[in-house]
Amino acid sequence: MYIPKLRRISNVISEMHKEDPFCALNRPFIEHLIWNEKITAMKYGDAWLINLDELFSYFQYKKPRLQKDKLPLKVNMKTSGQIIKVFQEADPYTIIRKTNLKRFCAANNIHSVINNEVHKPLYDFNEILMKVNPKEINYSAPMTILRYYENAVRDIKAKHANLQITWKLVWKVLHNDNFFKTKNGKRWLINCEEFEECIIKKID
Repeated sequence: MYIPKLRRISNVISEMHKEDPFCALNRPFIEHLIWNEKITAMKYGDAWLINLDELFSYFQYKKPRLQKDKLPLKVNMKTSGQIIKVFQEADPYTIIRKTNLKRFCAANNIHSVINNEVHKPLYDFNEILMKVNPKEINYSAPMTILRYYENAVRDIKAKHANLQITWKLVWKVLHNDNFFKTKNGKRWLINCEEFEECIIKKID
């Protein structure tokens, strides 16, 4: 069963920059994607959360084929502790905690009942998963290496110093080949790994 990797926007930025100090992604651009409905944001307590897998998938030219993650048809009732354990096992950095989970369930009218044996509320886990994963993502997407065009070219040229990578060549690739690119203001934001692959293919 797929469990979404939910993060605050600020945590997304810090995690990506921890893995890649030269990452070109910033908070205003993520907010731009949200306002333009390119990625989904959901209200969770006092924070807005996004799914890392959905974000990383957006920055890929060749996206995985999306197949619906079929949830059991029967009601799947769990305590908040059991639900949190599932999220933590799938994602050690999950933002899901007992207090904010209860608030989220109340705010979204998640079906719940009181278990008379343990005197604890049980929540419909399937319903929670549908609320926190509205696009029904069911795959783990790798983190994308994002660079502005000039920085991407600089890094690729340095990595392949033995190849004749000219600005004329990369400009041609920028406007003709298949890789993720989008405008952030007046600058091209590029999936550097896909861009590199296209450049090498063009040389070969």
